Amino acid sequence: MSYQQDSDGVRVVLSAPQLAAVLSRQSISQSEMLSNRLWGGLQVVGGVLEMVGAAALCVLPEPTMASKAGCVVFGVHGSDTTAAGLRQVWTGLDTDTLTRQGTAKLAQAMNVRADMANNIGLSLDMVVPFGFAGSIKAARAGSITPPNGPYPKR
Repeated sequence: MSYQQDSDGVRVVLSAPQLAAVLSRQSISQSEMLSNRLWGGLQVVGGVLEMVGAAALCVLPEPTMASKAGCVVFGVHGSDTTAAGLRQVWTGLDTDTLTRQGTAKLAQAMNVRADMANNIGLSLDMVVPFGFAGSIKAARAGSITPPNGPYPKR
């Protein structure tokens, strides 16, 4: 916490996020910071779970190496999500992942409006974990289904 003492004995105490908000001519309330920190904590949990799933894909024996590609994609995305969540917990400010920022910048470079570019970035950031969940479900279904098909031959 930084503070400045006035000659009248008044002390102004600001946290790092509050000081950043003041310097950028914005305001941030304590409840908003708490909410952002809670959401950041949930983002950290989601990113860690995604990295655990990526590790499971890395050790999965499979001849096509598709699971290894998924391991890399989901591992990188999970670490990006975890890092953004940790930044959000630390600062109390809403933080985007690098995936979302990069996708939005790429869309803007292709002459997409800024609000639509942000929506594209958010969509891609949400699709990766759902793709991960779908691949786990497909792998589980593939392990249950017998090699000759679901129905016995007559």
